[in-house]
Amino acid sequence: MKNVVGLIFLFFVFLTLTQMVQAQKKLGLVQTDEVSLVPVGNILSSEYDSEILFQAITIPLYNVEPFLAVAIVWEMNTIEQNELTLFIRSDNRVKWSEWQIVHADEDVVSSTENISSALLFLEKETQFIQCKLLLDTPVSNYSSVIKSLKITFISPGATQQPVKHAIVPYKVSTSPPAFISRTEWSCPEGQSSPRWTPLQTNVSHLIVHHTAGSNSSSDWAAVVRSIWVYHANTLGWGDIGYNWLVDPNGALYQGRTWLYDSLEDVRGGHFCGVSPDPNGINNNEQTMGVSLLGTFTSVAPSDTALKTLRNILAWKAHDRTITPTDTSFHAPTGLTFPNISGHRVGCSTECPGESLYTRLSTLRLAVDSVVKTFPVTLTRQANAGWNMFSFPVELNDESTIDFPVGTSSLTRYDCIGGYSIEDTLKSGKGYWMKLPSEGTISVSGTPLRSDTLEVNCDWNFIGTLSEPISFSSVLTIPDGILTSSFFGYALGTGYFAADSLLPFQSYWIKVNQPGKIILTAPPLPNIKP
Repeated sequence: MKNVVGLIFLFFVFLTLTQMVQAQKKLGLVQTDEVSLVPVGNILSSEYDSEILFQAITIPLYNVEPFLAVAIVWEMNTIEQNELTLFIRSDNRVKWSEWQIVHADEDVVSSTENISSALLFLEKETQFIQCKLLLDTPVSNYSSVIKSLKITFISPGATQQPVKHAIVPYKVSTSPPAFISRTEWSCPEGQSSPRWTPLQTNVSHLIVHHTAGSNSSSDWAAVVRSIWVYHANTLGWGDIGYNWLVDPNGALYQGRTWLYDSLEDVRGGHFCGVSPDPNGINNNEQTMGVSLLGTFTSVAPSDTALKTLRNILAWKAHDRTITPTDTSFHAPTGLTFPNISGHRVGCSTECPGESLYTRLSTLRLAVDSVVKTFPVTLTRQANAGWNMFSFPVELNDESTIDFPVGTSSLTRYDCIGGYSIEDTLKSGKGYWMKLPSEGTISVSGTPLRSDTLEVNCDWNFIGTLSEPISFSSVLTIPDGILTSSFFGYALGTGYFAADSLLPFQSYWIKVNQPGKIILTAPPLPNIKP
């Protein structure tokens, strides 16, 4: 009877384990474990340097998918960071790999005693790893150099096919570009962050990073999960530090959890300092951090990644009224730097990599160009009596125009038909309008950045664009048809020859034959350097 009970018990244990493995494969569950490394053998020391070899470690995870991520944290004793180099190698049961240098994580401010490595990505077949330390000074005692050296192993699990996100073109709006939510990329804690309560901030600066990891992957959502485990568990922050992440395919990932599941600005952990209390005063206040997945020291980011980076920065710049091309004071660091900056402006780091960093000046212009295509609201003070107006937005069903109470009908002039009362407003046309008293007129819509105006005989009454333009930028078809200055009107002074064409104004212009006047705002830059 005991044997039967025992067999039944073992059967259910086996069944449970089998179901766990099957569930792991199906759900892509994250596995993680931490192991302390122990030196093996004697220290190899010469007159000038030393080498400490650590015991080879068997990977403590099973059914690793789709790759193995590794992070190392070490606590030093008396040796400075620049006096040692940590190496790692791996074995897939066929042969050991070459030793490779383990670099410190550029997004983590390490003290002189505690160093955190960047994530390393190894093939899923890896069975063993081994580390060694090279020191620029002779030592005889391991404990005099290293207090502890721990390695975190991460199997992020394979991403399910439906989670892999299709990239769609970004139509500028008050909403962020299409993104993969924490739930969609299978964050182990979903949309919540119980160990690091989100704290609202007021973003004034947009910080660009790179993750300093691999530039290629068949499963970028799994890379994001690995970073979450590293930040939340290995470093003890309780959540991922970046607010947003972008993969080389241009997919955008939600990073740090939101406050009340809203789009309110939340402080991350990415900009030169996360204190033991991540919500204590630190440099991350008033910033939003966006990190491109990969290493961009000598390799350029993909065009699709740069476009997504441009779009998410443009959305936040518009949302917080941040001028992308300006420089301003950042109170938490006490520094003045560009509103869109690389990580390195705040502390000693190579992040976001030289290749990406040198592209930031072009990126700022590209972000500025996108911001200028967001719907705008323009206002103008109008005098009591007659005023000349135009409406410098693309007038459609989404446009709105507000007039003071008592405003007269709008009167338009055409050199063929003369003056007429208009019921339908059109961009590019000039209008007379009479107000009973001083007031404000506002118009909202997509900025009008170019327009081609038909001109017929003699004098023409034309509208303008949403940005000031100089006379030198005005073109005509055919050439040379303009025979007068552009004349504006001001109550009390009458007509005057204008210096430039201003938004919301209208102007008289004389031509010697029918043709076209082409108005174009200053050109917007391309995303490419």
